[in-house]
Amino acid sequence: MPHASAPRQAMLAFLVATAAALACDPALAAPTPTQRCEAAFETALGKATLCRLAAEAAFTRSLDAAKRSTALGKCSSKLADALGKATSKFGSACPTTPPVSAFDDFVAACSDGAASGSSGGNLPALKPCAAGTIAVGGGCWLLGAVGETCDQACALAGLAYDDATAAEAGSGGSLAQCADVLNALSLGTGIPISVVTDFDCNLQLPVGGVGCGQDGNIVLSQGTRCFAPATTSTASFAGARRACACQ
Repeated sequence: MPHASAPRQAMLAFLVATAAALACDPALAAPTPTQRCEAAFETALGKATLCRLAAEAAFTRSLDAAKRSTALGKCSSKLADALGKATSKFGSACPTTPPVSAFDDFVAACSDGAASGSSGGNLPALKPCAAGTIAVGGGCWLLGAVGETCDQACALAGLAYDDATAAEAGSGGSLAQCADVLNALSLGTGIPISVVTDFDCNLQLPVGGVGCGQDGNIVLSQGTRCFAPATTSTASFAGARRACACQ
């Protein structure tokens, strides 16, 4: 029987050693049933999100609300079916998960938020908002008391100042975003907003970087956004309530 050449022997030794290493490395082993179940859930959730956004895109083009409703219903049914199949296939190996309805609600909230942002609206907050705050855009907002800084207003709620105060409704945001925040807060406080106006507060209202807020009136309260100077957490205005994002 002919002997293998030296290069061939070296290659065989390398392949044997590689195979042994792969067999001994648990990270490279075949996925467990638990991993496969989790992957099946993730795949189903990804498909459900794409399904819902496709339905939203079709509605944007056609404005056919009935077709949109039917399409979204099919997305929910497909998700429930896929999660049910994964649970049946892998049984007790599947992690304990929320109910199918909770997954469906979560996917719906994500796709609804994406559709809102695509149409020029605000994206939902990326994390649940604490009690006493209202989700608008990427922040959780409250209306401070007259003359309070945002540091004080957030601290009284057991929270800390969030830079979304400046980035979204203050000097780094827009008048429209400020109006969205104030209108949302007015629903929670019962203080309606009559108008929201932009000011260079370096010139017109020398009060510092108060950003977005409203005067202290209970009736016909007027909103203001100071686009200059830069919004800070420590600024206050004796006659106004600041809109503050807290986290």
